Amino acid sequence: MHHKKTPLYIYWGIALLLSTLLLAYWLEWRHWVTLAYQQQAPEWFQTLVQRIYPRFGVEKQRFPLEFFLDKADQVVGRFALISLGSLSFIYLYQYKVGLRQKIQHYWNRPTTVYNVQRQLQVFTGILFLFTWDWYIYLNKLGNATVFYTPIFPYRLLHLPFPSPFWLLVLYSVFLFANFALLCKFRVVWASIVSVTLFVLLQGYMYCFHKTDHTYATLTQVALLVPILAWHYQKGQLKSQKQVAAWPWRLMQFSIAFTYFQAGLEKLLIGGIGWASPHSFRSYLYLHPTTLGAWIATSDFWCTVLPLTAMLFQLGFITIILYPRLKLTFLLTGTLFHLGTFLLFGIGWYYSPWMLVYLFFIDWESIRLRRLPKSTKLLGL
Repeated sequence: MHHKKTPLYIYWGIALLLSTLLLAYWLEWRHWVTLAYQQQAPEWFQTLVQRIYPRFGVEKQRFPLEFFLDKADQVVGRFALISLGSLSFIYLYQYKVGLRQKIQHYWNRPTTVYNVQRQLQVFTGILFLFTWDWYIYLNKLGNATVFYTPIFPYRLLHLPFPSPFWLLVLYSVFLFANFALLCKFRVVWASIVSVTLFVLLQGYMYCFHKTDHTYATLTQVALLVPILAWHYQKGQLKSQKQVAAWPWRLMQFSIAFTYFQAGLEKLLIGGIGWASPHSFRSYLYLHPTTLGAWIATSDFWCTVLPLTAMLFQLGFITIILYPRLKLTFLLTGTLFHLGTFLLFGIGWYYSPWMLVYLFFIDWESIRLRRLPKSTKLLGL
């Protein structure tokens, strides 16, 4: 099948436009940050800065001009990197047949209803493991509502912190939805309710001036669960053995891309200095542990460990197109998160970041390995 390609001059035109915008930033627009800092920028630009960065007026009393110029450079740099990266990807996808075939094979290949069922059960099991004490924790936060500062969506919707009664109702419905999903009862509605309340209750935790990324990958996976449940239900109703796998593949991609973003942030913010033993040692001293204190005495380990971590995060996304690397990266990831716990005392030894690796397992292949050879030949 012939694949229509965008003419090369279009790519060159977009690249030239991006280069022109970058040049304009460095020659002219970057100076506007200085003018905004001095309250001398054009009114429309001053208003734009205030809307995008509401704390600008307060923060500039704390930080020098160089701080904001550096932040502006980072924003422009990320825009350029994303734009050029996207342009390069589209070009390679259109002009490199091998890459295009790998991507199409990854997204278009179906999976079995059995595998999707197991993915839904794994998701429910992980939720039970990490949310069993949420009601207790949130109920305690209810005693500190004076510190309740709604995050943007809650502020927009004027959501107050729930009373003990409504907190119990929300958590009970959340548990019921999870049990329904586990028992394959009304899986679409059960998954929608479960995911909605998982995000809602999690959000309330972040309304007390403490935001972290503990559930980042799990939340991204959760948002795709209702779509996966819909495909599962459709397959069940039509007695199909195979269903579309793209929601499951998208779960895997979202996890892998999160690691890539984390590695890229280290590279963009710290540069090669991230691999400096002094930089890593300062983190070890900031979060003292027994193992961390021992590692801090060695320049070798204080160089190798952060460099390995950054390469691991940047390279994680390769398992999408090269499945043979999957086991290597998942084992490395497990060691990475265990190391974070042992070196810095951050997280747990059973971090959600590790357990989402279960979504990379094809449970159908495991089932087939356990079947007798004669059964496999019959296709059962």
